[in-house]
Amino acid sequence: MSAHGYPVKARDAILACRPAIGVIGRRTRRTLIGDYAAIADFGLHVATICGDPAPGIPLDEVAKIDVTTFLFKHTVFSGKATSVMGDPLNAVAWLAAELAAKGRQLEPNDVVATGSCSKILQVWAGQHLAADFGPLGQIECVFT
Repeated sequence: MSAHGYPVKARDAILACRPAIGVIGRRTRRTLIGDYAAIADFGLHVATICGDPAPGIPLDEVAKIDVTTFLFKHTVFSGKATSVMGDPLNAVAWLAAELAAKGRQLEPNDVVATGSCSKILQVWAGQHLAADFGPLGQIECVFT
């Protein structure tokens, strides 16, 4: 709810979108089967590498973004933002509703990771990983 008691739509509360790479890792020697097991509830979350905010992108364009990941400058996977609940903004709205049902809310400057647009990619020390999020920009890192 806004300060005036009116419902706030998720897209009205978003200040900016930014590209990000989620880094996951195993904490046990036991192999988990499948991508869903690896990403469930941030159970294997190690870090999030965030790019700069892209405040100028119209939020109705977010679902149209194509994401391409590169390993050593070779395309590895491509994905679409629509793979995240049809539109990543739906993930933000879902989270806000779940929090509200528990008497909580998103706070100013919270960063919300909406989900992955591509498959999990295994990388090793010394490899260069990059992701292109179209109008949101690119992000890259070298694993050591």
